[in-house]
Amino acid sequence: MKSRILKSIFYSSVGLRCGWIIIFYFVIVIATIAIIVGPLVFFLSLINLAPQPGKPVTGWSSIIGSIITLITGYSAFLIGTHLAQRRLRKSNLSELGLFIGKKWIYDLILGIGLGTLIVSFSTLVSWLMGWYQFIGFSWDFRPSAILLPAFVMSFIAIIQSPLLEEVIFRGFIFQTLSDRWGLRPAIFISSLLFGIAHLTSLDDFAWWAAIISTFLSGLMFAQAYLCHKSLWIPIGIHFGWIFSGRLLNDIGGSSDNTLLLASKVEGPALIVGASGGGASLLELVGVGLVSLILWHISKSNKYR
Repeated sequence: MKSRILKSIFYSSVGLRCGWIIIFYFVIVIATIAIIVGPLVFFLSLINLAPQPGKPVTGWSSIIGSIITLITGYSAFLIGTHLAQRRLRKSNLSELGLFIGKKWIYDLILGIGLGTLIVSFSTLVSWLMGWYQFIGFSWDFRPSAILLPAFVMSFIAIIQSPLLEEVIFRGFIFQTLSDRWGLRPAIFISSLLFGIAHLTSLDDFAWWAAIISTFLSGLMFAQAYLCHKSLWIPIGIHFGWIFSGRLLNDIGGSSDNTLLLASKVEGPALIVGASGGGASLLELVGVGLVSLILWHISKSNKYR
């Protein structure tokens, strides 16, 4: 049985199986990033602008190298994805869902609003239950001189997860599996892989809770893509979810790292949230609300 499954994933009498296509995709993307970003980091190190992981932000001079590296890395990732699309799927970024047309900005804004809704709902309920306590603003805990550069750095860095994860999981992997196995298996498998991928960020969550919560979130992200066949909606949701969480300091992160509000959160990690690994039960209720909104948009088709 196991060998039959592996054979269906990797072997075919006609063309590459989806397993090999996905593996070659990662090879192409990683190689492209290494070729483009590697020399840049070396050059930045020569002029003392190379990124310094783990060091606190003290001003513009301390983050300019990191910003240049991140933006270049995002560009290299998209170039690698485009090359893989053209070579492995005979397609392009537009057909993957990263089209630039008159509606893409509306998809992105819609997504950001829905992602913000998830965090706002979770934070509001936590506050009503007495779990979320506001203790001050970012300028009460951080020098004012570093607030703007820290905000810009965080904004650009937060783009990483939404862009990379949505292009990989709802873009290349999901659509490759959908082409071969159909829509429902592709949704299930890509969401399961999305959950497994987040095992590396475990903290307060048990491994099973992390997989289940991110799997359910993955189902919602897939629904968001299918709403308009646009990756801008799940990218927006993902970004809005993370960025609004940083603004509200919704899971009680360090006050030294807050972007707007500083908070103290006391409550069960599975309910109010953890500092890594998966969505809380309150956030999953927010995910359910977003799914209902997406379902209504898809059914009414008035937005398009």
